[in-house]
Amino acid sequence: MRKGIAALAFIVCLAAAFGSYIVTQHPAAPIVLVFLGVYLLASLEVAAEWERAVVLRAGRFQQLKGPGVFSIIPIVDSIVYYIDQRVTTTPFSADQTLTRDGVPINVDAVLFWQVKEPTRAALEVADYRKAVQWAAQTALREVIG
Repeated sequence: MRKGIAALAFIVCLAAAFGSYIVTQHPAAPIVLVFLGVYLLASLEVAAEWERAVVLRAGRFQQLKGPGVFSIIPIVDSIVYYIDQRVTTTPFSADQTLTRDGVPINVDAVLFWQVKEPTRAALEVADYRKAVQWAAQTALREVIG
């Protein structure tokens, strides 16, 4: 689905190349149009309304892109993450925990969280989803105990 617009641009360029060759019988314009289509296929990306794409250029952070259609430089740029900025729910259990007075209890919980700074989530934490879950589970155990 992400490459739908890029594929459409590629098909339009191929059709234009074919039509150009039929009309002119000269191969220069069709060759240029085919290369343009391949470039568009490799460079056009789409991020949904709730997503931000983290773009690295030659391994270094370049910028956040999205939402909507945007382009990257093929081979040089890479998209490492699409960060979802909607509210996310993560169910977890604190297993069996002892309260302050020594009573064992089982606790199940649901964590509601949202990424506010996608750059930091992508670049400063290896797996931000697991980090949020483990931090919340640890905090729950500390509050109960």
